This record gives sequence, structure tokens and C-alpha cells, in this order.
Amino acid sequence: TGHTGYVSCCRFVYDRQLLTCSGDKTCILWDVETGKVVRQFVGHTGDVMSLAVSRDKSSFVTGACDALAKVWDIRTGKVSQTYHGHDADINVVQFFPSGECFATGSDDARTMLFDLRADRLLATYSHKQIVSSVTSLDFSLSGRLLFTAYDDFNVIAWDTLRADRVSLLPGHENRVSCLQLSPDGSALCT
Repeated sequence: TGHTGYVSCCRFVYDRQLLTCSGDKTCILWDVETGKVVRQFVGHTGDVMSLAVSRDKSSFVTGACDALAKVWDIRTGKVSQTYHGHDADINVVQFFPSGECFATGSDDARTMLFDLRADRLLATYSHKQIVSSVTSLDFSLSGRLLFTAYDDFNVIAWDTLRADRVSLLPGHENRVSCLQLSPDGSALCT
């Protein structure tokens, strides 16, 4: 059996394994060739909106409508860490380029950077004038910049070290639902 709710995000782990997260509050690891469930991940109390797979493929992070981010061990199916801090749904999660940290974006208009090794919050990216939900995010290749997209039609570039806004990228005529940096780091697509 599969999900009983909508699928909100999917990511390949390997060519033949796929992770999905869902409105049924779960994640599932699938065997792509057989279409069968390999492992189910249960632990959130709200819809799971986003997931990101670690570089070494041994874990993944999820963000959910329970305002929590969880790190999961792919091999055991268990939660290894839970991160608090947001006041509303987490819409997006993304690993830092080194793989030692991850960021979360939320309906509370904040983006947070968490350190996996120290098991704590490193920085919060917010401003009193930003009141819209964070819809998407990505890091520059070095990790020095964090790009965040919002419901208010804007994209903001943040300095990850200082947690300062570097640039506002306006010009969209509607919400920015997705953004991604090109693999070589030379372009940002929204």
C-alpha cells in the first residue's frame, strides 16, 4: 500500500529508490522497479510538505505542518533528530552544500539554518517587513548565499554567515513557488 493523502514532494535516493512525503503525515521509500514500499517513515503529526536527501544517502530531512523538521535514518526508518523553532507550517527543507547543516522555510515568514553536528539552530533569516510564507529556497555553491522565495512575489538573497539581506529580487507578477540555482552556480531560476 502507498500513501493515503496527496504526495507533496519526491526525491530520488538512488536510481532505483525514491522517497516521497505526503499529506498523510508519512514518508515512504519506494523500490522504483517493483513499485513496492521498502520502508515507511512515521513520526510527524501534520502533513509532510518537503524532504531533502543527504549527500551520503544515509539520511533525509523533512519539514511538516506540525512546524517540525525531522532527520531520518533511511536504513532504520527512525527519527534521529527533531528540530523546533518555527511557529507555522514548514514548506521547504534543503541541505547546505557541505551536508552538515540544513535550512527550513515556513509560513511564519522565517527561514532557519540548523547544524546537524551541534544539534541546534545556527541562524534565523527574517525581517519585520517580510510577512509572507517562504515557498522555496536554495544555497549558492559555496553556501555563502541563501536564496528564499516568498508568497509576496519576491526572492531574497541572504548572507548565511551574517543573516543579513543582501539583495531583493523583485519583478514576479505572482507568488514564487519554486527556485533553484544552476549546477554550476551561474544562474538562478524562479
